[in-house]
Amino acid sequence: MTITDVYKSFFTGRCTANGIIRRGAAVIVTSVYDEGRISYELLVNFFPHENDRDMRMTSDCAAAKTIFAGKGRRSKKREKMIFETLREEADSLAAGLEGQIFWDSPITVPDTQEEAR
Repeated sequence: MTITDVYKSFFTGRCTANGIIRRGAAVIVTSVYDEGRISYELLVNFFPHENDRDMRMTSDCAAAKTIFAGKGRRSKKREKMIFETLREEADSLAAGLEGQIFWDSPITVPDTQEEAR
């Protein structure tokens, strides 16, 4: 079995879960290839993001959906089709959590290498 992160981006967002306001949203697409079958899973995860360096991921405000499953392997053609509807699919998952992703406001991930120096 081969698991690959195909896409991972962070955006500002809005969601409240378990009494905690979430101001960040992670959007992740993962592919899983196993014995001639491929699947793609979309994950939307809202996280606190209390300041520019706060990238703490939580698991209590997330939703996932398999957006493709079938015979074959990874292909640029298939991934292009997936990315054409990515925002709509992610917005649907976010709405199920009563959240919103602000696509025009990406979050820059802090460089952990810089912190180590």
